[in-house]
Amino acid sequence: MKQNIPMEKILREYRVNKQRISFLENQIRRMTPELDKDYIESKMFARGHSDKTLKLAVVNGEEVAVLNNVEETADNYRLHCENEYREAINCLRNEISRLHNSVYIVEDSLDALGESNEKYRTLLEKYYLQGESMEEIAEILHLSRSRCYELCKKAVQYMEMVVFGT
Repeated sequence: MKQNIPMEKILREYRVNKQRISFLENQIRRMTPELDKDYIESKMFARGHSDKTLKLAVVNGEEVAVLNNVEETADNYRLHCENEYREAINCLRNEISRLHNSVYIVEDSLDALGESNEKYRTLLEKYYLQGESMEEIAEILHLSRSRCYELCKKAVQYMEMVVFGT
């Protein structure tokens, strides 16, 4: 039973992972305005930033155009916002990628399992992915509940062999 734990864990987390992927994708959509630039500018305008205004200053006897301190601070804030925003998006995308891998393992292994033993596939799909009780599954498959538990254990072991090669 100990070797079933990794595959069982992956199977048990499948539904939550799918929901989490959907949640994170929605978060990215909400964070991302039409253009990334719009997001950054809206953050800057909320802090009182306006378009850059240059002032003339005398440096070493010559007149040069320089940003005033407010504008320079706003530029630094803009850079900070851009980095913070991109970091947040990358973090969400990395988690989505990790979750997708877990979901794909389950879906691909169930497809492979269905080719060799449809009963195993049905049992695992209904129990782990759809969350049906073993009593309901036993009725559908015309088996006893204890026989369904035995088959489920064997199906997980078989799936683990398919996925991990053990």
